[in-house]
Amino acid sequence: MALDIKKKAKNKAEKHIVGLIFAAAGFLFVVLIIIVSISIASRNRDKNLGTDKKSAKLEEQISKLSDSASTSTVKFFVEGGVTADENHYSVEMTINANSRTIKTLRGYREIIENTATLDNNIDAYATFLKALERNDFTIPREDKSGFGYREACPAENSYRFTLIEGGDKVFDRWHTYCDGKSFGDYGGKVNYVFTLFSDQFPDYGEYTSEISI
Repeated sequence: MALDIKKKAKNKAEKHIVGLIFAAAGFLFVVLIIIVSISIASRNRDKNLGTDKKSAKLEEQISKLSDSASTSTVKFFVEGGVTADENHYSVEMTINANSRTIKTLRGYREIIENTATLDNNIDAYATFLKALERNDFTIPREDKSGFGYREACPAENSYRFTLIEGGDKVFDRWHTYCDGKSFGDYGGKVNYVFTLFSDQFPDYGEYTSEISI
C-alpha cells in the first residue's frame, strides 16, 4: 500500500511537472508571437515613415515653385490625337529664368518642324511661376483608368506638364478629356495653364498656324 501511495505521488508530481512545462511553452509561444508582431509593425512603420518623408520632401520642393525661379524649368506639351504620322503634330513650350522656347514637332518621333527662342529674366519668370501656382500647376490627381496619355482619348489632344529642378524631373503629369470624363494624373487647371504658357510667346499663333492641333 505504501508503494501505491508513493507511485501515485510520483505520477502526480510528474503530471504537475509536465503541466508546468506545457504552460511555460505556451507562455513562451505567446511572447514570441508578440515580439514578432511588434517587429513587423515597427518595420512597416519605418517603411511608411520613409515613404512619408520622401513624399513630404517632394511636396516641399513643389510647393516652393515660385521660390525656385533661379533653378527651375517648366514645360508644357500638347499633342494632337492619334493620326497618321505625317499628320501628327505637337507643341512644346519650355520656360525658365533665362529663356522661353517653343517648338512645333511632327510625327511620333517628334521631329522639329519649327522652333523659336526668346529671352527671359528672373522677375518675369518668378511672376509667371506665381501665376502657375495660382492655377494649381503642380497639383496631382489619382488616375485609375489604366490608360496611357495617348490611348485614353485617341481622338483628342493630350497634355503633359513638367517641372525640372536641378536637372531632375520632380513633377511630370498628363491630362486628356473625352466623353465628359477627365483622364490622367494631372490635377491643375489645364485651360488656364495652357493660356499662361501660350501668352509667354507673343507670336504663338504664328508659330502654330500651319499645324492642326
